[in-house]
Amino acid sequence: MITFHSPISISAPHTYISTGLFLPTKSPLLEIFRTKFIKGIQMQRRELMSWPVLPLQWVGHTSSINSVCYSPHRSHIVTGSSNNTIRIWDAKTGAVVGEALKGHTDWVLSITYSPDGWYIISGSLDNTIRIWDAETGAPVSNPLEGHTGHMSSVSYSPDGQHIISGSRDETI
Repeated sequence: MITFHSPISISAPHTYISTGLFLPTKSPLLEIFRTKFIKGIQMQRRELMSWPVLPLQWVGHTSSINSVCYSPHRSHIVTGSSNNTIRIWDAKTGAVVGEALKGHTDWVLSITYSPDGWYIISGSLDNTIRIWDAETGAPVSNPLEGHTGHMSSVSYSPDGQHIISGSRDETI
C-alpha cells in the first residue's frame, strides 16, 4: 500500500475507483474504496481472494534470452537463448514445459509461434531456421538454409502458409 500511496494520492480518483471492481477481497485498496467511495459500482461476485503470485524469475536458460513470444492462445511462452536452446513455459505459472529444444549450433535470435499455435519457428546465428512441433518439441523438418548471415528475424504469414526471415546478409 505504501508503494502506491503517492501515485494514488496525486492521480485522478476515477483512475483507481474504476479498478475497485477487480480488486481481490483482501486488498487494502478495496478497504479504502469501501470507506471513501460508498456510492461506487457494486460487484455481485469476486472470484479471487488475493492476487495470484507469479514467479519473479523464470529459471531454465543458462544464458541470455534473445527472443520471447506468446502462443496464439496465450497459454504458453516460448524463449530463444544464447545457450542455443529454446524453452516453452506455462504462461500462468512460469513453469518450464518439457525439455529444452535443442538443434541450433549457435544463439537463437528470433522465435515465434505459427498463427494456429501448432508450430514454433526459430532463427539463429547458425544461419538456419528450424521448425518445431509446439506440442512435443520435436523438429518438424531439416533446418532451412540459404542465408549467408544469421537470422535476425523470423515470422509466419497470417494464414500460417509461409515463413519469412530477415538476415544479416541483408536479404529477406
